[in-house]
Amino acid sequence: MINNNEIKFYIEKNLIDFFLIFKNSENIDYYTNDNFCFINNKKYSWPNFILNSNISSKNLLDNIIEISKLIKTNKAPKYWAVNSDLAKEFLIEIKKQDFLPIVKWSGMYLNISNKQNFIVSKNFTIQKISNREQLKNWLKIVNEQIYKTDKLKLYFFEAALKNKSVEMYLGYYNKVPVATSLLYTSSSYSGLYMIATKDEYRKKGFGTAITIHAINKAIEVGNTKFVLHATKLGKPVYEKMGFKEYNNIYIYCKNI
Repeated sequence: MINNNEIKFYIEKNLIDFFLIFKNSENIDYYTNDNFCFINNKKYSWPNFILNSNISSKNLLDNIIEISKLIKTNKAPKYWAVNSDLAKEFLIEIKKQDFLPIVKWSGMYLNISNKQNFIVSKNFTIQKISNREQLKNWLKIVNEQIYKTDKLKLYFFEAALKNKSVEMYLGYYNKVPVATSLLYTSSSYSGLYMIATKDEYRKKGFGTAITIHAINKAIEVGNTKFVLHATKLGKPVYEKMGFKEYNNIYIYCKNI
């Protein structure tokens, strides 16, 4: 039987664990206490998030005030990822501290043990990233399609290539790099990240294909639980694959 609270917990935990694989990268400040943690890039704007897993209604106000002070002194990033259960209690108090909601991600989950088929052009192939040149092409698509800028830097993901919990995939159409995905596995849950397709190659099934490819690779080694954090545009695509929404992650930004 599906335990909804467990799923909601691991949807958030996988996101937190994923960002924390970058905590020892160059130019990163990492801070943690019993209630929240953050990673703050002193040189670039990614992956700068405050992440919480143990804040509750009992200690909410104290933590909001503490985080506000850290941001004002440039010790913490101004972006805070908050799960939907906490956000209900969070909204009134966080507004008092000049935090504004800017993005909502749908926390989605799928349990599947059978490999899936996908139909796509025979000229479309998928490779696991294994070298720097492939990684450059992968990163270029992610930056252009997801971030619209060069927020993600090569050295973050060069280190991630060595992490056994991370696999990155690059899709080619007629040998041209066109689509990306990343699979991160933690605590038996596999998270799907950085799914993107170049504008001119959309609506051809490439994004779906590279997502299913990552899922199938995880199934091959016995993983059956998958989570992701979908934008409003991406949510219907993942629902067609069988994913269901269990919670939301709200991104708040401190007005400074």
